[in-house]
Amino acid sequence: SLGTSAFNKNSVLKTVTFGTGLQSIGGMCFNMCYQLESFQVPEGNATFAAKDGILYSKAMDTVVWYPQGKTDTAYVMPESVKHIGPYGIYEVAALTSIRLSPVLETIDEFGLARLNITGTLTLPATVNSIHFKAMLYNYSLQGLETPAENQTFQTKDGVLFTKDLSTLLIYPAGK
Repeated sequence: SLGTSAFNKNSVLKTVTFGTGLQSIGGMCFNMCYQLESFQVPEGNATFAAKDGILYSKAMDTVVWYPQGKTDTAYVMPESVKHIGPYGIYEVAALTSIRLSPVLETIDEFGLARLNITGTLTLPATVNSIHFKAMLYNYSLQGLETPAENQTFQTKDGVLFTKDLSTLLIYPAGK
C-alpha cells in the first residue's frame, strides 16, 4: 500500500512503476507531482492497470489517477470507464480537451477539477452522480452539455441542472 501523501509534492518523479502486489493507493499520494508523466503497472497486478501512462482500476472501469505532468492536450477516455475516482483527473495543466466515456456513471470529488478545458464538456447520457466538488476551478470551461436521454441531469445554456430544472448544480467558471 501507498499512504495518502506518500509522494505528495515530489518534484522529480517522472514515471512510477508499481509491483504486482500493490493493492491500495492513498487519495493524495501523487498530488502536486507536476513532473509525473506516467504510471506503469505489470499485468500481474490484481488491482491496477495502466494505459498510455494513466492509472486505472484493473477492470479499466475507474480512472484512478491521470499524471499531473502528462503533456497531452487531449484525452479520450476508454469506453469501459464508468467512474472517475477522487482527484482522478486533477490539476493537469496541459489538458484542454476531454472526451468522456459513453458509459461514464460517476464523477467523484475533484474528479475533473483544476483543468484548462476550453469550450464545452459533453457528459454522456449514463452519468447519474456528480460530486458537488467534481468540477471546481475549471476557469476556462464555458459550458456543459448532456443528451436529453440523461435521466438525472439536464443542461440549459451550458449550465448543469437536475433533470426537472429545480436545482442548478454547476455553473461553469468560464461562462
